[in-house]
Amino acid sequence: MDGKEFKKRVKELARNNGIGYREENRGKGSHERVYYGSKFTTVKHGEIGPGLLNEMCKQLGINKQDL
Repeated sequence: MDGKEFKKRVKELARNNGIGYREENRGKGSHERVYYGSKFTTVKHGEIGPGLLNEMCKQLGINKQDL
């Protein structure tokens, strides 16, 4: 899964659960901050490995299988 797909899936999960979602780009670079409710994680634009994906889901408080 890449960063674009991750953001798309989290956005859909937030919409389905009635939770706020937003993306924040802080200038140049290949990373963005994604907010899921009051929690956030940093998402890179390239391919996301399984370990990083698990950590990002943990930071947002979501289950990887829900994506």
